[in-house]
Parts: sequence; structure tokens; C-alpha cells
Amino acid sequence: MLIIHDSRLPHEYTDTLKMSFPYSTWLPFDAPAESEVYSSILAHPDIYFFQADNNTLIYAPGVPGILLRKLRRNGVDLIEGEVSPGGTYPGTAGYNAVRVGDLVFHNPRCTEPVILKQARESGLRMVHVEQGYTRCSVLIVSEGAIVTTDRGIAGAAEKVGLDVLIVEPGHVFLPGEEYGFLGGSGGKIPGGPVMLLGDLSCHPEASRIKKFFNRQDAELIEVKGRRLYDAGSLMILQS
Repeated sequence: MLIIHDSRLPHEYTDTLKMSFPYSTWLPFDAPAESEVYSSILAHPDIYFFQADNNTLIYAPGVPGILLRKLRRNGVDLIEGEVSPGGTYPGTAGYNAVRVGDLVFHNPRCTEPVILKQARESGLRMVHVEQGYTRCSVLIVSEGAIVTTDRGIAGAAEKVGLDVLIVEPGHVFLPGEEYGFLGGSGGKIPGGPVMLLGDLSCHPEASRIKKFFNRQDAELIEVKGRRLYDAGSLMILQS
């Protein structure tokens, strides 16, 4: 299992999760030197990568070659995108679509062209939403269930048959911003539990979220005693 994470993520989070998954490989992500993405999300993986499946990434031009070589050595399929993220939203949201099962939630005005092409060729169903930071806004519980703070995403997901829990925004730390996204504080292990960067009890709706996970028969791995931390999600791949 490979896990790409923001290189600035405090080691207290990664150290705890490494103990739960001792055979995982953690790959810190540093933004391209020429990146024009603003500081708070500068090294967030979901700004530069779209996870097409459990073993395939579409990546932005300029992603450091040393990381790409490590991914290839570990059997990850890589497809280069055409557009580099930069500036402010929506210019930073091109790769921030999210795949849930055979669905891809995205804002078509933002989505990078190679992602659209690859999704069509793979027979995936595109679900249009207004939120461009779609991956940030979605915590994947299973192929049939999500947690989100975005009512537009929630409505679209319910229409295509997903089980959805809507929670209030906020209560997630993102350095440099008023607050971050819940989806940005976690990642779904292929065929396994959800890793959460922080302690869910720090969220005022923790009991509702845990009940939802239980209803889905889904496991949640937390970092106890730490506030929820938006690191641009954990991008978790099979290797």
C-alpha cells in the first residue's frame, strides 16, 4: 500500500498511522518548484493528482520526477495531464474530482481535460456538481456511501443512489485558512478502512458520523488526541 501525503503534515499523524499499517509506504509530496498554487494548499496531493482507480493516477505537469519514479517502481500507472494548477480557485481545482465506485463527481468547468477523456474511455459515469473542490468535500466511506458538508454534492449523490450523510462545515484545521474540508482529512484504503487525520471526537457530529460508518459496516482508523487536519487527503494506492 502506497500513501501520498502533504510533506508538511506533522509527523504525529503519520507516525501513529504507520504503527497501524507497518507495511505501508508513505511518500511525502512536495509541490513543483514553479507551482503557483497558494500556500495553504501548496503541497496537497489532491491539487496535483486525480485517482482514476486503485492503481492509476492522472498527474499535473511538473510533479517532481523523483516521486513519479518511486510510484512507477511500485507498479502505479501514471498518466500525465495537460494543465498545471495555479493561481486561485477554480484554477487550483482541475484535478480535484473524486471517483466513488463507477461515478466521478466533478465540476465540468474545472475538470482537467485528460481526466474527462480517461473517464469516458473507462466507461465511468460523470456526475456534475457546482463544487470544484470535490475530492476535498467528500469523505468516501464505501463505493456506495459518502460523508460531505456540501449540499449540492449530497443532492447529486442521492440522485444516483448513494447513501449520504451531510454534516456541518468547519471543525477541521487547515493552516492559513479559517477551516479545512473533512474530505481533505482522510483517505479510503482500497477494500479496507478509512484513515482519518485526527480524532473524530473533535467534530461536534462525531456520533452521527460513527453511526453512519457502522451502518455501512465500514471501519475508521483515527489519530486519537489530535485535531482533524486537512492535508489535501491521503491518496492511497495498491502496490
